[in-house]
Amino acid sequence: MSDAEKVLKVAASQIGYCESPKNSNRTKYGKEFGMNGVAWCAEFLWWCFKHANAGSLFPHNANAAHAQDEVVSKCGGKWVMKKNKSRATRQAYLSKAKPGDIVCFDFGRMDAYRSHIGIVESVSGQYLTVIEGNTSKSGSQSNGGMVVRQRRLYSSVCSAARPKYSGGEPEPFRPLDEDGIFGYETKCRLQRWLGVDEDGIIGKKTVKALQKKIGLTGKAVDGSWGEKTTRKLQEYLTREGFPVTVDGAFGKASITALQQYLNKVVTK
Repeated sequence: MSDAEKVLKVAASQIGYCESPKNSNRTKYGKEFGMNGVAWCAEFLWWCFKHANAGSLFPHNANAAHAQDEVVSKCGGKWVMKKNKSRATRQAYLSKAKPGDIVCFDFGRMDAYRSHIGIVESVSGQYLTVIEGNTSKSGSQSNGGMVVRQRRLYSSVCSAARPKYSGGEPEPFRPLDEDGIFGYETKCRLQRWLGVDEDGIIGKKTVKALQKKIGLTGKAVDGSWGEKTTRKLQEYLTREGFPVTVDGAFGKASITALQQYLNKVVTK
């Protein structure tokens, strides 16, 4: 496993963590860093690198506006995109973006001060999936008090850098493990096949897209994944050459068949 993959694994394990008390900026990351009660998006990344045994790759600097500069200047990394407000340059970054990139955001004007930092987990279409500390799903994006997996348009990224990871680059795409476990990667791959947001959360939007894809119509497309949807999915998989018992139970055999099918039809 590469350093980048190790850091991302640690970062993903923290998703859902919240500062306490609310609106205090007090976190375990700040406490360990030695500067608690301040904006902590960079402290979060520092903590992830440290706990992935890659602490030398992210400097002990809690200022999100400058931490990326120090990744480049002190840790042997390289710029992938320097601060740039050109739409074309920012869009071109997508062809270079890799899991493990450190990205800075500006949620206002692109000539403004950088306001936030995160680590790229994956790239899909015009979006980066980024794990960030001190953000939120619906509130403040740069001081939201929570660790969140965000889906960001390239247009919000104002600069990006690549630490000098060892152990090779993380594989941006690999087949699913056909292990019968309906985990995050399988859910995201299912969402990629369905053409919906890849957030690993099987909500109504994802279920409705699945129901339509496998042939349900009318009131049956209700966003609720129950026995009827499972039976229809089992019938669909069987027709596509991945036979499974049509019993309405979404167990290990059905999940394995789904993984095998997704490995066939989703190749990038």
